[in-house]
Amino acid sequence: MCEIIKHIKIAGVQFAVNPAHKRDMPMSEEEKQRTVDFLSRLDEKKPLVSVSREKGNMFDDDAFVVRWISQKCGYVRDKEEYKSVAHAAIEASGKPYFKAKVVEVTVAHNGYFMVEVVLKHEPERLPVVDRWAQWDINVPMIALSENGLMLQDALMMLGDMDALDKDEIRQYCEVIVKHGRHALWREAKCGIEDVISRLEAVPDMHDMAEELDHLLTGMCNGRREQERRDEWWPEVLNSEEASDVVRQWRHEKGIDIREASKMELTGWLMEIEKQLSDIPTIANPETEDEILLMTRSYYAMVPESKWRRILAAMIIRRQLRAWLGLPMAGLAGVEHVMQQEELRFIGEMVNYSQTLPTYDEVRVLQTFIYRHAPSLPPKVKEVVDGMTARFSEHDALLREQTDAMKEIASRPTIKEYNAVKHVENEIQKVEAGGKGVEKHCK
Repeated sequence: MCEIIKHIKIAGVQFAVNPAHKRDMPMSEEEKQRTVDFLSRLDEKKPLVSVSREKGNMFDDDAFVVRWISQKCGYVRDKEEYKSVAHAAIEASGKPYFKAKVVEVTVAHNGYFMVEVVLKHEPERLPVVDRWAQWDINVPMIALSENGLMLQDALMMLGDMDALDKDEIRQYCEVIVKHGRHALWREAKCGIEDVISRLEAVPDMHDMAEELDHLLTGMCNGRREQERRDEWWPEVLNSEEASDVVRQWRHEKGIDIREASKMELTGWLMEIEKQLSDIPTIANPETEDEILLMTRSYYAMVPESKWRRILAAMIIRRQLRAWLGLPMAGLAGVEHVMQQEELRFIGEMVNYSQTLPTYDEVRVLQTFIYRHAPSLPPKVKEVVDGMTARFSEHDALLREQTDAMKEIASRPTIKEYNAVKHVENEIQKVEAGGKGVEKHCK
């Protein structure tokens, strides 16, 4: 729980009042003048504005748009302390928006303004929500590269500019410009913004402030994203830090001294992809395009510790997919592997059933398959159904044999045959004797 900050910064005014502007292009003089005129009117009136969530924002699923006379005029600056207050103010208002009072305006072609939350029953405190506290991913944290460590050092040293001379300040700023082009985590962004604010108070340093501001505004433009895709990301994947994180992950999984099965590898891959798709505030949950995922995570203000785990997860995911022979696209490949492994396992059980001597044993195995794989493809189900067929054929053979035995059993034995013949002979003799007596009497 934190007290509400005094003011919320509203940025992106130049883009809001020039909606036809292409972000990768520099502002024209006409567009710059339009921004200055708008901010001048805003500074004169200090009006009430509305702040609401903007669904469908292509870069930030947690975007808050600001409107004056129903027209877009900027966005809540994507810093955690500003957005957290906006979340809390929405909740406190009980509506899908809250009102705010413009209290301070910086009139410039890339200017901004500050607003103060206005609520009917303003609470003494509004909570600052950490959207990242409950999210984590079960992979090691990749180490910062030498470039990342140099950036971190420069930001740390510029936190105390009073102890530096102008030449040192300029050189540290040049380190940031050189090594901060792909610093997509929250602490780097906030640190650079803090340096920009400090530079504005240092004589003869406004040019460096503008250069650092240009660094931030171009962090995710098309040119920087292409550079990230063609150069930076391949370098990361081939770095010693990437190799180290894979080795550490293998050790944690206990597969540095043994070979993992496809079922294990597939399960770990699906777990990582599920965790990546659950990253807070990402506008699009699809994670196949790694560079797009990085861009969106930048706008989601990912803390450094979480960012380094996301980077590690993407590296490990690539390694898992390589081991499984899968392309770096979509979840269908993973599902295909799972289906193939399941069918292979069922095939092994069907083959094993042929070695079982009794119907009851085979029936137990058959029931196990039905219970754990209820949605079998028709052809596979037909094979599983046929596991007990050999017992049906055996029963039929037994029935045939039994009927034959009964028939044989019903036939007279040799002894019985001889006895019958003897009786028949005796009868014939008696009959013949009777006829002889009858003839004698006559």
